[in-house]
Amino acid sequence: MKLISTLLAIACTGLMTPVLASEFNGLNDRCQPAPTAPEQWTIRQTFNFTDRGKSYKLVYSSTNDGSGSLCLLQGTSAKSVSYKPNWYLDRVERGSAKVFNVQIHDGNGNSSPTIKYRLNLTQPQNPQFTVLKQWIMD
Repeated sequence: MKLISTLLAIACTGLMTPVLASEFNGLNDRCQPAPTAPEQWTIRQTFNFTDRGKSYKLVYSSTNDGSGSLCLLQGTSAKSVSYKPNWYLDRVERGSAKVFNVQIHDGNGNSSPTIKYRLNLTQPQNPQFTVLKQWIMD
């Protein structure tokens, strides 16, 4: 918890416009734990990349129940990157320097849909999600 608090504390100015302005998965639109957030947030992975001379960091964090968040950090700015307001992140993998594969399941239980997205950050100010595959595990 201390590590994520320290990392997210640098992102307090929120200069970048969030994809979703509403609070989701315990983090607010500045990638900081919300007042009602669960206390077990853990950074799962961090991906670094550069665009037009600026360094970016994509941070994948989650709680023990699988609720997850993706935050894009650039300098002292932070941006919540989410396709849906409530999702359970299964994995985030780098596809190329600025493209990531994000797999989620949409709810709890065996019959909840699993969706694999491509997150394109070639224009970090305008993240693009594309559905690659969708299935339901029985």
